[in-house]
Amino acid sequence: MSLILTSLLFDTKIQFLQRMFIKKELSIDYCILVVYLILFMSHLENFNAKNSWFIIANPTSGNRKFSKQWKEIQQLLKLKNLDYSFAFTQYSFAFTQYSKHEIELVESAILKGFRNIISIGGDGTLHHVVNGIMMQRYIKTSDITIAVIPLGTGNDWIKTYNIPNSIKKSIEIIASKKTILQDIGVLKTENKTTYFNNVAGLGYDGYIVNKLESLKKFGAVSYLLAGIYGLLFYKKSIFKIVLNDKIIETNCLMVIFGICKFSG
Repeated sequence: MSLILTSLLFDTKIQFLQRMFIKKELSIDYCILVVYLILFMSHLENFNAKNSWFIIANPTSGNRKFSKQWKEIQQLLKLKNLDYSFAFTQYSFAFTQYSKHEIELVESAILKGFRNIISIGGDGTLHHVVNGIMMQRYIKTSDITIAVIPLGTGNDWIKTYNIPNSIKKSIEIIASKKTILQDIGVLKTENKTTYFNNVAGLGYDGYIVNKLESLKKFGAVSYLLAGIYGLLFYKKSIFKIVLNDKIIETNCLMVIFGICKFSG
């Protein structure tokens, strides 16, 4: 959408120059110069976005001290910018306003030309950011870099890559520009396709995640409360698992499959 808008604005400016030239109010040299400037500014804007970070932050993550943490994040990002050797390392940001808003924000950022995204929040925020990237069809997913500043009640994904649960240290890692390429899992049901970057769970695990949504107001202790609730009320289920032409049918508490090393 933004690409179409840019094109329309460009066409409008050219049409205006044509009319002015026909009326002999502008010289041909002046018109050519303005066209070059328009092209240059359009290219510069796109270049700036591709070399910038777009921040998607969940202000309800973690222990509800986001306002203070956001100020610290901004200060540290500005401090790190002073050390960069190129001019266009800036950042734009957007706050999530409702569940799965991250998916829409990712698409909007990609359309604006951003290829580097920082997820500020917990595993849930990162999960929705990843789904936004995997669901869009504008560019290759491997062209996008994700960074994480952990604030959430649960931060399992960062443990696999030894990313400290620290604002300052995570920003230092982002500034170092060290990246890895990770596979993304896909979970398909009859009516829905979901992507996951860490693990996917059925049974007790899914029950706890669902219950956790109503307990997040209690901060880090919400995981403990959800776990206790699940142990008291969740009943084992019968699972049928097909793996490498083998069928396993068993009554168990939960089934977890994933890419990374930690869950819960």
